[in-house]
Amino acid sequence: MKYNVNESVEKIIEDMRKLTMLTGQLSVVHEETLYTWPLILFDNVQNVEIKYDISKDYTQEVGEGYVIYNIDISDDTNYTEEQFAKKSEILTGWVRNMLWNNIKVEVSTKIMGYTNSSKKPRKSMSSQDILEGNDGFE
Repeated sequence: MKYNVNESVEKIIEDMRKLTMLTGQLSVVHEETLYTWPLILFDNVQNVEIKYDISKDYTQEVGEGYVIYNIDISDDTNYTEEQFAKKSEILTGWVRNMLWNNIKVEVSTKIMGYTNSSKKPRKSMSSQDILEGNDGFE
C-alpha cells in the first residue's frame, strides 16, 4: 500500500476547514496553530494576542470573518517595513490556507504599527509548498 503524505495532509486540512465551517468554531488545534505561527515567523516574540470571529453564512457565502494578531516583539528587534510586511503576508497566507481565502487578517505590533494584507493566496497550497517555504501568494 502506497501512502501519499501530501494528499493525507491536504485532506486533513480540508476536513478541519469543513468542520470549522459547520460548527462556526475553531478547534483547539486551530487555536494552537494560529498562536504558534507568529512565534515561527517573527523573532523575539514576547507575547501573542489573537482575536477572531469566524462567523460566516456559508450557504450564501456572505461575511468574511477575521483574525487579528497583536504581537509583542522585543524592542531590540529591527525589522524594516518591507520585512514586517513580508512576514505579515506569509502569516496571512497561512491563515487563509487553513481557513478560507477571503478571511480578513490583521497584524500589528507596538514597533511596526499596523498592516493588513489584502493579497489573495492561491486557491490552495500543497503541504510540499509549505515545507519548501512557498508563501502561497501569486
